[in-house]
Amino acid sequence: MSPIKRRSKGKQNTDIQQDADTLDLPNVSVYSDIEANIKQIESIFVKSPELVTKIVQHAPIPYSFAFLRTLANEGRVDENITEPLAEWQSKPKPDEEHSKSVSSIESLIKHLNVSSEITKITSYKQVVDGLLDGQVILFVQDQEMALNIPVEPTSSFRQVNEAQIQTLVRGPREGFVEDIDTNMSLLRRRLRNPMLRFQPMNVGKETHTKVIVSYLDDIVDREVLNTIIARLQSIEKNKILDSGMLEELIEDPNYTPFPTIKATERPDVAAGDILDGRVVIMVDGSPFALLAPATFVSFFHSAEDYYEKFELATFMRSIRLLAFWVSLAFPATYIAVTTFHAEVLPTNILINLAAQREGVPFPAFMEVFLMEVIFELLREAGIRMPRPIGSAISIVGALVIGEAAVQAGLISAAMVIVVSLTAISSFISPYYAFSGTIRLLRFLLIFFATIGGFFGMVVFTIALIIHLSNITSIGHSYLSPVAPLKISRLKDVLFRFPLWWDKTNLYKKMKSLKYRNRRIGP
Repeated sequence: MSPIKRRSKGKQNTDIQQDADTLDLPNVSVYSDIEANIKQIESIFVKSPELVTKIVQHAPIPYSFAFLRTLANEGRVDENITEPLAEWQSKPKPDEEHSKSVSSIESLIKHLNVSSEITKITSYKQVVDGLLDGQVILFVQDQEMALNIPVEPTSSFRQVNEAQIQTLVRGPREGFVEDIDTNMSLLRRRLRNPMLRFQPMNVGKETHTKVIVSYLDDIVDREVLNTIIARLQSIEKNKILDSGMLEELIEDPNYTPFPTIKATERPDVAAGDILDGRVVIMVDGSPFALLAPATFVSFFHSAEDYYEKFELATFMRSIRLLAFWVSLAFPATYIAVTTFHAEVLPTNILINLAAQREGVPFPAFMEVFLMEVIFELLREAGIRMPRPIGSAISIVGALVIGEAAVQAGLISAAMVIVVSLTAISSFISPYYAFSGTIRLLRFLLIFFATIGGFFGMVVFTIALIIHLSNITSIGHSYLSPVAPLKISRLKDVLFRFPLWWDKTNLYKKMKSLKYRNRRIGP
């Protein structure tokens, strides 16, 4: 790399580095000539159409500035920087105000219409980072430093609206958006606690994606926090475009289809997990925040469980656990019963099933496999199709294909019921990533049931339990608090106990008749 020659004050610097690929930004200092600084920025951004630059030479204090109009609000730049400086410098002032070069920057800062903190920077690494953060960089003649001026960003981000995936009947309607600053404000509004921390960092060699690690400083698990930060700092990938890519890079190497880090688009869910001592990771450009560590049972918990009566919440959790097993094992159970264990069915049902399967050319395994594959095709097509017609295609396709297949004698009517109930049950989990894991394991369980019937299903279940016992999430057991067993935390696993029961003194408050029959008012 050829060295960059620095000019002395009062001389024009003509040796500007034009090759941005070989420019060592941290080691290149800001020039004392305002035109040289603008030329250097234009060489780095290759005169991009989003780059806005201006040089003001004929003024008591010559200055230049640059910003990216796709990130910084151009109207705010004129209102807060350009117009105040032009108005101030157009007025006659005593010569003493501009006599000292050191005071020129302070004079400019004093007349800027900016309420945020203005920082002084000296290297081009800081200049480029400031421009990419949507800030204005202002250079002053004969000063080997620049001003990093925060301005209001452009309003090109999606507005806060209702969560699209994790919908609720009762609860907040707000969901995270792609702007990380907006997401931080959504969290701060729910956690008005001075101990709430937002630790920023950049991830990705090429993308330099903004990442915010959020936690409560007084209750967070320090071991988990340090592990997450260390893994984020060690990422060497060139691009990080979404939180899903980051999730795969920081999770424990378990080699498992189960998600070990939760992803949510709901600020209230993220705030609740922070209050439980977990860590939230937000990625700029992604409407999904990562929650770590996660447990197996937490994927069956919904935010609505805490907004409804505890009896209803407990019932719905039981339904979700039942739906998990139905979605996973119902097709395999159908294969095992019709192929190996017909004696477990009552005679009337057995005769009915036999009559339905009469004339069906495929064995039970092939019948289930084909219907499951067809449903997955319809589900994927419904997602990829344009939204106005996607749902219609999936519903009509399922009805038409199912009825036509039964009338053609390719499958039995009972098979349509099995696949339909399985499909409905697979979407009951509040977290979409977990439902995808269930669909994947379903095909594996179908294979075991085809080989060994109920015995094969038992072998699969035991292997699944052993596998779950070996999974960890940021060093914590995936089956916690069941394995290892923690009695004090079991009250929020399957059962959702009343919120007015103190977590640390449960039995004392249960026995307190005065507490249970408390009254409001005199």
